[in-house]
Amino acid sequence: MKTSELLGEARDELYKGWTQGEYANHIGHVCAIGAIERVALRHQDIVAAAKAQQEVNRLAKEIYGCSMVQSFNDRYNTGKQDVLDLFDKAIIGLEERGE
Repeated sequence: MKTSELLGEARDELYKGWTQGEYANHIGHVCAIGAIERVALRHQDIVAAAKAQQEVNRLAKEIYGCSMVQSFNDRYNTGKQDVLDLFDKAIIGLEERGE
């Protein structure tokens, strides 16, 4: 599976329901990493998941100054759309590189 495809499915998971402060809540909403892990488990693809996490971490640091996407996801002023936008940027970059 391409990393961009995994991240696209993870974005869909976030769109369905996003949360902060935990990987997944009692109603199934997920944080950024929880979404990536959920899709990775579904497809049994830890390599694409690791690359996806690396890409969103890189962008979280580059754009928002957060060392990890978890920090960005859980900031008090981060909303669902902010996380979706970060994933969109990551997906576009990966697709441009053929990943």
